[in-house]
Amino acid sequence: MAQFDETMMPSPAAPSLAVYRRIALAFLLLTVVVAGAVAYFAYAKATVVILSNQEDVRTDFIVDVAKKPAVGEVAGGVYEVAETVTNAFPSTSFAEVSTPATGRVKIINGLSRSQALVQRTRLLTPAGILFRIKESVTVPAGGSVEVDVFADQPGPAGDVGTATFTIPGLAPDLQKKITAETVTPITGGTKEVRMVTTEDLEGAHAVLKERMARDLADRLRAKAQDDKVPMTGEIITIDVVGRTSDKAVGSEAETFTVSTTVRATGVFYDKDAFDARVSTRLKEAVAAGRAILRYEIDKGASLIEKRDLVAGRANIHVFARGTTVLAVSSPALDPEKLAGISVDAAVTYLQKVPGVSSASIRATPFWSGRMPNAPERIKVEVR
Repeated sequence: MAQFDETMMPSPAAPSLAVYRRIALAFLLLTVVVAGAVAYFAYAKATVVILSNQEDVRTDFIVDVAKKPAVGEVAGGVYEVAETVTNAFPSTSFAEVSTPATGRVKIINGLSRSQALVQRTRLLTPAGILFRIKESVTVPAGGSVEVDVFADQPGPAGDVGTATFTIPGLAPDLQKKITAETVTPITGGTKEVRMVTTEDLEGAHAVLKERMARDLADRLRAKAQDDKVPMTGEIITIDVVGRTSDKAVGSEAETFTVSTTVRATGVFYDKDAFDARVSTRLKEAVAAGRAILRYEIDKGASLIEKRDLVAGRANIHVFARGTTVLAVSSPALDPEKLAGISVDAAVTYLQKVPGVSSASIRATPFWSGRMPNAPERIKVEVR
């Protein structure tokens, strides 16, 4: 019986080098895919930038300031000072007024006896303009006398210049013997005078108010500083509470004197607390889903509405205006609504949200084209 020889059995074929290469390549590709997936989930994020339509908001409200503030009030104090100042001012307006024209005449007596003429004796020009002598005179026989005259009626009609006159109060035959003629031209039927106007008085009171304003404001600040109240914010009002004048409107005068009483009221407060209160009240006026981008207080309109000097309390009527944009917290901008969808779909959705002007998304990695699945990896910015 023949024996079995193992050396004569054929050897199994060894794996080829190509097989090992394919296995290694497949493992490498799998590693890359896994690493890419890990990297994507680990580093995927998106930044959403919303350009919001801006809307204006205006509101007014009361902010309470007190030395001992309660909840919702602002720490501060209120003070008041007053002063009266008197000063003279020039009238700035000119007016043309009618006055009796004046001049000087010579009365000539052609009689052989003297002629007495009483004050206000009439003299008449050929044109019928009437004048009167200012004082009584006696004209000597065959002589003459000079006297001042004035027009019977004010106005330019009396500006006759040089003229001759009859004396209508004498008998007709005497009027031919006793006549008058100008020595100096008769003029002055109108003249330009300074006159006190409403604008003059208002301007004078305004000047005194402005002159006292700075000093009164400094005195208010000194009072607040002495009381050690917060002074980082202030509202000071200056009011004219009394005014008198020695001349009435329409008076002819070169100058006039006015007295002005000015009262200054100051409220001093903690500005940070005040601004926080204003911000809170302004937010209450903003529509749901919107946020304040910026705001400012209209200091020119804000005023001290009520004050209690004894208790150290004041109500400030604040007028504020602001600009609002979509709030990041708006439900329409919730990252949950964007997670896991394509970037294009997210942009399309956002641009349909009311109040959105435009939307852009920057996703990482850039080649993914999709929003992260995790909402917390989506950041929303509103501008």
